[in-house]
Amino acid sequence: MTFDPEVVRYGTLFSRAVACELRINDIPVMAHAEDLMINGAQPLRQYILKGQNAAALVCRAPGDGTGPGRYAPMALAEARIADFREGETLSDESGIEYARFDPVFDEDTPPMLKMETGFVSSWGGDWAWAKAPPIDLVASRGALDGFMSHVIQRFAARDMESLLPLFEPAIRDKASAYPVLDVEGLANMTLAWLADTDAESWSVLPFDPIQIDYRPAANGRLIQPLGPDGLPAIRSDWIPAADPEERPSYVALPGLIGFHEGQLRFMT
Repeated sequence: MTFDPEVVRYGTLFSRAVACELRINDIPVMAHAEDLMINGAQPLRQYILKGQNAAALVCRAPGDGTGPGRYAPMALAEARIADFREGETLSDESGIEYARFDPVFDEDTPPMLKMETGFVSSWGGDWAWAKAPPIDLVASRGALDGFMSHVIQRFAARDMESLLPLFEPAIRDKASAYPVLDVEGLANMTLAWLADTDAESWSVLPFDPIQIDYRPAANGRLIQPLGPDGLPAIRSDWIPAADPEERPSYVALPGLIGFHEGQLRFMT
């Protein structure tokens, strides 16, 4: 892996009144809810391969599940992948662009719109997720359910120390991708994941393996565990906002799951 430490590749995503997701090499790196207006950015080094890379923007019209939904008149989504130098504004006019998505939402737009493109990178990493074997969801269902049950029990107990080893592949990849970070610092950040939450009111969603949707990612190498509402399966109950006019929130364990040296681990 050879890259300029002063340059970081970012994915940027702006959306208004449309659910959308930016995927790099079939890994969901950013997702926005349909009822919000969000302008976000995410560094992408740890998802980039040397040579050919794939990018996709997936947009979904709201619906109640009984039929195709319709996009709101104000629906808008814009996504971009570009290199930015340190201190450079992440604007549409700056950076070196590799991919861009500007979907049009009208009465002819399908309720599930997927736009795809590719780009070539002169550098990339020997990432653990890229070496993970494909997951057979049928044969691995029991192992995945057992892993999830253990993780959720420890998450409910706020025991991040026992969960830390499960994040080792992701931590090492991030430390390789961003030299300003190191393994020890990233480990400490993981241990402090719940530091800002209230221990006395802390509660998590109950684990029901039948309700879990193991959504494939990274071309079948990883899975993203989702609940029946499409939100992360490993998450807290809703936390009320301090301001009644603001949205409630939740805390979820980040990352996708895959096999690393024969064991299930968090890989991103």
